[in-house]
Amino acid sequence: MTEPVITKPTVPTANKNIVSTIKNSSEISAMLVEQKQLNAVDDIVLSQDEQQYTAKGYRNAKLFFFIPVSVKVELKVNAVNGNIEQVKKSWWAFLVRY
Repeated sequence: MTEPVITKPTVPTANKNIVSTIKNSSEISAMLVEQKQLNAVDDIVLSQDEQQYTAKGYRNAKLFFFIPVSVKVELKVNAVNGNIEQVKKSWWAFLVRY
């Protein structure tokens, strides 16, 4: 008896001859922390219909250049290539320096 083969999920693109591979959520989380977009990822969800991940987490910053705070950040990340498509921050995030 052979063991089952585990493969990554694939999503067909506009051209039916080309099939794109969706990145794993742990790969996306590690990439966001490595790029310093987030200090820690609290939640990451894949939206199949849009082919993107929604990652929620916190990023350390300085309010008025000297008060340490954590800013809540929500990112929309392309599931195929890992590009950040949208960033949502708290309304007061314009007062902080990263």
